[in-house]
Amino acid sequence: MSGVDDDSDETTARKARYRCGLVLVLGLVMLWGGSTDYVTQEDRLENAIEVEATIVETDIDRQTGDGTRYYPAIEFEYRYDGTTYSSSNLNPADSRSSHSTRSSAQSVVDQYPEGDTVTAYVPPSEPEGAFLEADRSSGPYLFLLGGVLTTGYGLVMLRRLWRNDEVSIQ
Repeated sequence: MSGVDDDSDETTARKARYRCGLVLVLGLVMLWGGSTDYVTQEDRLENAIEVEATIVETDIDRQTGDGTRYYPAIEFEYRYDGTTYSSSNLNPADSRSSHSTRSSAQSVVDQYPEGDTVTAYVPPSEPEGAFLEADRSSGPYLFLLGGVLTTGYGLVMLRRLWRNDEVSIQ
């Protein structure tokens, strides 16, 4: 009878270690993604060169999953260093800004009517990556915060596993 309990305890412990590892990996990936996006955003903002751009097309992308999210889609063309480029980056971060309502995304799109001439910002190291708004996006900070919280939770799980292993050894 005790052999069955030992197998059950071992299976439970194995599952707990797997979940802990998964949470830690997820947290570290979020930290890496957030920090990479943060560094990219800061570099683009620091070195951006202003150019004139023309709004070519606007739309709103809709994605569903854990709720519906709306993304302003604004395509613009510009010339930099003698070459014509096209971009749809709204801000300097790699993460896209989303909105919970269509009307909120529409208010962003309405700021950029098709055919208008606007100022775009070109990072010289990647001239195809121009963006329209020279403001910091909250995306990298949210990923960093999520990474810190998830990694912290994973470390708490790991500490509990170690304590349980110490108790079962004695």
